[in-house]
Amino acid sequence: MKNGKRICAIAGIVILLLMYLLTLFAAITAKPYANGLFMASAFCTVVIPILIYGFLIVHQMFRKEDPNSVTLHELRKQKRELKKQERKSKDS
Repeated sequence: MKNGKRICAIAGIVILLLMYLLTLFAAITAKPYANGLFMASAFCTVVIPILIYGFLIVHQMFRKEDPNSVTLHELRKQKRELKKQERKSKDS
């Protein structure tokens, strides 16, 4: 679940930063729609994190636990152990 949270957080940050940059560019170039973009940015600054949090809660509620599933951390640990065993067998 940590990876899912991290991906959602990064996606939210990227979306907000792109929106802020677009708003800044429109304001600097004195576009007529700059005021509307600013209001949309202010609105999304609040709404996007709330939506991401809601999606994560819903995902957690409906997620099915697979007893046979293996986490990425466990796979990396197994890979390290295999490499250690290979080194020991080569040294012997």
